[in-house]
Amino acid sequence: MTILYTTHYMEEAERLCRTIAILDHGKLLGVGSLDELVRLVKTPRFVRLILRSEDDVAPEIPGVDCKRSGMRVEYIPSVPEALASILALLADFRGAQRVEVVSPNLEMLFLELTGRELRDA
Repeated sequence: MTILYTTHYMEEAERLCRTIAILDHGKLLGVGSLDELVRLVKTPRFVRLILRSEDDVAPEIPGVDCKRSGMRVEYIPSVPEALASILALLADFRGAQRVEVVSPNLEMLFLELTGRELRDA
């Protein structure tokens, strides 16, 4: 049995669907399980640093895109092989509460594949 379910609620689709298709203006950008869709993006994983306080200054890493939101800092490598060097550079950072390697969720995949936010649709 197949059920076709359309939604803009990415968390819901991620939770309910085994196979996901990402469409943008009628064009099929990807189809498969979440793990299969992750393989379509250039950087399938990134490093998330949780700071001890908002006053801590996260280290800048040359050649790595860095996004900060409150006490959360995300380092997005240009190539997957850079993950190990990012982790090594953050290993001695005293302002870290936690450092983790994160796989993108469905919303992150949508944004990367379409280049647009859901509200732009």
